[in-house]
Amino acid sequence: MRFVIAVFILIFMVPRLGPAALPQSSHPRMSDSGNSFLEICKHVDDDYDAKYATDVFTCLAWMNGFVEGILVSDEFRNASSEQRMFCPDQNVTTLQLIHVAQKYIDNNPARAHLLTRYLVSEAFIAAFPCKK
Repeated sequence: MRFVIAVFILIFMVPRLGPAALPQSSHPRMSDSGNSFLEICKHVDDDYDAKYATDVFTCLAWMNGFVEGILVSDEFRNASSEQRMFCPDQNVTTLQLIHVAQKYIDNNPARAHLLTRYLVSEAFIAAFPCKK
């Protein structure tokens, strides 16, 4: 009888709990907005603190992925310099890219609610124009 009750619970009750049964994170998601980007990346220049290691890693990894994704897209399309979205110098570091994005969002607070990818794209188009 216990087996039947356990099966009943697994089949009929657990699926009804759904995502609401899982703990929800109050941590911002990097992609959600410029505000989230600023929140997650705010400790990127600090001395190492294990408390912020995940945020710093997330910030660095997101920025690397974003830039590499754009650049690889341009390469696959065989985009000329006029067709590229932005053209950073090869010596620009990930930290410098983060600083450019942070400054742009800080200087445009009325737009900070927009998706991070839009704001970072705008920042890089302005900061790293392609030669025509």
